[in-house]
Amino acid sequence: MRLENYICLVMAKSSKSNKVSTSTANQIQITNKKATPPILSQWFVHAIIIVIAAILAFGNTHDHEYAGDDQMYTYGNVYTRNGIKGIPDILTKDSFHGFWGDSPDFAKRYFRPLAIVTFAIEREISKNAPPPLDFNPYRSHKINILFFAITLLLIYRLQRKFLFPQYPYIALISTLLFAVHPIHCEVVASLKGRDELLSMLFVVLTLNLGFAYALNPKWKTAIGLGVAYLLALFSKENGIMLLFLFPLTLWIFQTQNLKKIAFAALPLLITFIFYIGWRLYFIGFNPSVPSTDVLSNFYYGKPFWVKYATIFSILLFYLQLLFFPHPLSWDYSFAQMPFRDFTDPIAIIAVLIYVGSIFWAIKTLKDHKMGSSISLDKILAFSILFFVGSLFIVSNLVINIGGYIGERFLFQASLGFCIFLATIFWYIYQNQKLGSFSTTAVIITLAVTLILALQKTISRNKDWFNGYTLVMRDVVAAPNSTKTNAAAGGQLVEKANQMPANSPEREALLNQAIPLLTRAIQIHPGYAQAAMELGTAYFLKNNLDSAQKYYLQAYKYKPNYPTLLQNLCRLYNQKAIEYYNQKNLNLAIQSAEIATNYDPKHANAWSNLGVFYSAIGQYDKAIHAFSKATEIEPQNAEYWYSLGWAYGLKEGETAQNAKAIVAYQKALQINPNHTSARAALQRLQK
Repeated sequence: MRLENYICLVMAKSSKSNKVSTSTANQIQITNKKATPPILSQWFVHAIIIVIAAILAFGNTHDHEYAGDDQMYTYGNVYTRNGIKGIPDILTKDSFHGFWGDSPDFAKRYFRPLAIVTFAIEREISKNAPPPLDFNPYRSHKINILFFAITLLLIYRLQRKFLFPQYPYIALISTLLFAVHPIHCEVVASLKGRDELLSMLFVVLTLNLGFAYALNPKWKTAIGLGVAYLLALFSKENGIMLLFLFPLTLWIFQTQNLKKIAFAALPLLITFIFYIGWRLYFIGFNPSVPSTDVLSNFYYGKPFWVKYATIFSILLFYLQLLFFPHPLSWDYSFAQMPFRDFTDPIAIIAVLIYVGSIFWAIKTLKDHKMGSSISLDKILAFSILFFVGSLFIVSNLVINIGGYIGERFLFQASLGFCIFLATIFWYIYQNQKLGSFSTTAVIITLAVTLILALQKTISRNKDWFNGYTLVMRDVVAAPNSTKTNAAAGGQLVEKANQMPANSPEREALLNQAIPLLTRAIQIHPGYAQAAMELGTAYFLKNNLDSAQKYYLQAYKYKPNYPTLLQNLCRLYNQKAIEYYNQKNLNLAIQSAEIATNYDPKHANAWSNLGVFYSAIGQYDKAIHAFSKATEIEPQNAEYWYSLGWAYGLKEGETAQNAKAIVAYQKALQINPNHTSARAALQRLQK
């Protein structure tokens, strides 16, 4: 049954109660049909069941490798590699600075240090272990499972102790639904997802401590509340919505006294001000012009009605993923999700569902009175507002967050969905008017739902085993995404690059990669990463002209991309060698000069340039080129030998050629078995 049907059912029951008594307006009155065995309602039994569910759902990730963007927080982050010594930098720099450096695309935009701090601590533990054990993804995945289990227990405790203690089974069912939902694989099975995981953990801890503080205000609890909220904010920006969600939750389930609510929320406000001050002081603010690239600014140049119709369509797609999480993908970006306007039925339906749900929730809560027992319709109203409130910050309705759609964005919001679904299950189970058949039907439906969700989660986890398994699976799930095509093609190129040259396996991988990468730049011609990977595929096939075409296409959009500049240097260096072998020295020199311009630190390109200049008798330029090579790689004996050779060609092989003697001696010092350098030195010293 879809969400809108559930809402209609709840509203129908609410309307029916209005005809009976005004004192019970907007409340669903439930009478228990049968008592449940006391042992089954005990919190510790529920806690054991919840932990078992967490292990069953994500236990098969314990031996996973790195996948997706994991490297940005782990082995690819310079501050993480420094272990504990890197923590001061992690806490005072943009969170992607350790991976991207001073790239203007990421500077001063993201501050999520807590997850990176945990990886730095892990790194410190195994810092002295031999590679690859110095970075241990297996341990990291086990820690993720632990964090997830703790989060689940906090979710259960929040509901059972503070929100609706009279409904322990709603707390249990909603927590189990959250535990096994496949939409959470991107967060729990991904190490990069630890920022979302820790954010949720500390958001729920903050709510637990917030209620404890509101019930019994003590300064120790206030400090704990502030610390928990700061850790939530240091995990990810999602915690900002607690400034709205905590007072709302307090108002629904505990008190309507605005002064008491403001007092209870004061530690959060003080903590938020501290967080903003810290972020502005150390990270600063990036007032850069919005990106014109559709991959980072999906709605750039689109009319506002197209932007917001598309956003609501995506919000409807989120509901679809929650009810029917298949197929799943790490990416749904351009052009997997089409643009829409408000003439599109999908956009209209989305607006009706969200606006209608919010209107019903607010209308229900208007009649909320403290002192009366919590009714199921008020739990439903809370679940809707928690879902919408959590989703708001990642919806792009107000702020462009860079990514416009992602399963990870549902992690916090899905708690509201799970509470909603659990409440519906409990209402049907306890409703006498539906007869005894409803009891059996609900139990079977719930059991099947949990089993199917668990099976899908376990299966989806396997896709996240490593980067290769993930992208090769998801390019099938999201075939119209330029990123999924580019990522799959890039993984194939990387794998081919590790194969022996001209091997059948290498050729097969490259032949598989080229159509995917071609598809990626057909979808988005400005995707520099895809064009670069396509150029590399052709380079490995020794099709230098095609490699040049796609490298230059990438250069048009990313002229300062270091990897691309290195690849262009490598390309022109190879072209220079081919021209030299063809006795075309002018084109060889021209290509080698271009190579060194793209990457002035490529020693081999300088050395080849020296060879080419020597061949046409321009010895000063040859000496300059060889000298550059020795500066870049001073421990390369071959470059020192070539430098001595160039000096010998210019000044003659005589005992007076001191510079040649020094160069040959340096080559022999590095490599005493360098026979050519020894023979040349002996000739000079005769």
